[in-house]
Amino acid sequence: MQLRSEGAHEEGGNRDWSVSTVQFTGDSAGNVKQLHAVRVDSKLQPVPGTEFTLEADLVLLAMGFLGPVRNGLLDHWA
Repeated sequence: MQLRSEGAHEEGGNRDWSVSTVQFTGDSAGNVKQLHAVRVDSKLQPVPGTEFTLEADLVLLAMGFLGPVRNGLLDHWA
């Protein structure tokens, strides 16, 4: 694994692995304020007693790649 240091790391950002988001909390206007998480084991199961909270102003969800848009020729072969 190759880890590169980006600007965010040079400014004090941290890398953290094996973490699963449990929930978000926010204010009455619907703005996110906190992210609640738990550490997970190699089977992605929560590790009891490892819950923690991070303050947040913005949350971006990485949804992953779901495949090409299927239309025309691809519909026939799917």
